[in-house]
Amino acid sequence: MDEVARVARISKATLYGLFPNKAALFGAHVDDMCRALSLDLFSFVDTAQPPAVVLATLGRHFLAAVLRDEAVQTERNVIAEAARYPAWAEAMEAAGPRLSAQLLGRYLEDLGRRAVLAIPDAGLAAEHFIALCQARVGRQRLLGLAPALTPADIERQVDAAVTVFLRGYAAR
Repeated sequence: MDEVARVARISKATLYGLFPNKAALFGAHVDDMCRALSLDLFSFVDTAQPPAVVLATLGRHFLAAVLRDEAVQTERNVIAEAARYPAWAEAMEAAGPRLSAQLLGRYLEDLGRRAVLAIPDAGLAAEHFIALCQARVGRQRLLGLAPALTPADIERQVDAAVTVFLRGYAAR
């Protein structure tokens, strides 16, 4: 906590007033990091573009963000301590995957409404897309079995995810 107070240029008393302990501070960090990633997903995407372009852009940004070293290490820490600090796991789930799926779901729901894609359950479709983007590489990275992905690796992974997703949810 000394180092955090020093870097934040606040007193330890102020820091402890905001966060009663290290667990609360880490929980806030998890929430902030995940929420920032989720909210940032659509901040740079032109949803008027064709779905393949939008999904590829979202997928690349998402995968690059969740597989960067800091995010992977944070997820490892949350998983390792989830039994002792379930609030960390809930914060990660709520501000990360759940919020990302909600935001993506709104976009997919619109595509379904306009019959661009056949999307009977936008929330589930969003979860499918997120899972396709992370397939294999996310787990390998989390387990330390794969190095950081190159932009070309990310592009290949996401392009495959977009192809499968669009085929699976094609309007009939």
